[in-house]
Amino acid sequence: MKRARLWSLMLCGAIAAVGACASGGALLGPRAQVPEELRQPLEYVQSSQPHAFVRGLRTKSLELRPGPVDGVTLPDSDGSDALFAKWPTPLAPEGFLWVALTRQTKDGVYNTLSLDADGNGVLDDNETVTDGSANGGGARFERVPVTSHEQRDAAPYEITFRYARRDGESLLYVWAGGWHEGTITVDGKEKFCAVVDNNANGRFDDRSIDFAECDLIQIAERGARDVCLVGEFIQVDEILYRLTVAPDGSYVALDSPGRVRFGALRVPEEITEIIVAGENGMLDLKPEEGVAEVPVGSYRVYQWIAERTDDNGDAWRLKAHSMGNPEILEVTASGEIRPNVGAPITSTLNVRSRDGVYRMSHVLQGQPGERIQLTRNGAALMPPKICICNAAGSYDRTFAFRRG
Repeated sequence: MKRARLWSLMLCGAIAAVGACASGGALLGPRAQVPEELRQPLEYVQSSQPHAFVRGLRTKSLELRPGPVDGVTLPDSDGSDALFAKWPTPLAPEGFLWVALTRQTKDGVYNTLSLDADGNGVLDDNETVTDGSANGGGARFERVPVTSHEQRDAAPYEITFRYARRDGESLLYVWAGGWHEGTITVDGKEKFCAVVDNNANGRFDDRSIDFAECDLIQIAERGARDVCLVGEFIQVDEILYRLTVAPDGSYVALDSPGRVRFGALRVPEEITEIIVAGENGMLDLKPEEGVAEVPVGSYRVYQWIAERTDDNGDAWRLKAHSMGNPEILEVTASGEIRPNVGAPITSTLNVRSRDGVYRMSHVLQGQPGERIQLTRNGAALMPPKICICNAAGSYDRTFAFRRG
């Protein structure tokens, strides 16, 4: 049986070195031992709206608790009227830094934020940000600077917080206040590259089997919005490379993958593409005769595509996007793993009612609950219609669903 390798010329991929490498220390301990000639520098870009640049960027929610908090002090306040949260970050030895929200009056908006950036438990005036755009009971604190006090030459890092009230509950959202980007050279070709702190924890090289905890990388033409999850490997122009991202995002390095052990995925033969992701990265596989090879490791299915032509010559295409974290696939060098992809597909009608008003939605779902997009000859199908009638026949109406 002919098996599909991930990428042709996989072991022959090489990187053309560029200019001088980035300077500056990492936010977290020593950097990986990457040869200077492989490091390709990236520049920091500020943004209060990184979601407009990166599709699927995560917004994390932090739990707020009323003060005071033992061992944490605020200037000119005992903390009894403050709200506190722990921002998870490996920049701090304890694994988190304290954030405090205060207000000027008892019934006012929490429009002042203090971040214990140096981790000493004292949120002083130098670590305070006041939001001038507080409205509607909420407040936004854009691009709060975070510095590494261990290494002051680290690349810049900023984080954005948003305080909100919803159904009587206080919420604090957090996301990265920028990213690193630049032009790199891959196999003699210039590419746009950007790395994004997806889980907003202060570093840019996080790998995880949990999609939400992976950082993001893009190596493509400028203007593209699709990104990959950071991992051990990355594909560029269908060639596999070993990837290193500086913890502070100041450079990337791509190198030949060396010797890689492979395992096999077996999928239905109508599956023409399957994307899996894990600590090895996000890998786009093109099965042949129902089999695709992937480096040994743990993965989840991120996306798959199935294609079939009917007796009338119409080309049908299913594209599935995983929701949440699907089952883990443990790929070894022996045997074949069969991921739960492909048919059957379920057509589901969801009905919700509130105060006598009914809302209905129609979705196509795969076996593990993936959302399915169905096209025929490259075009989306018209939304279905629903007929609602009562037993007496006095009510009989037909409604059409709308896309979205």
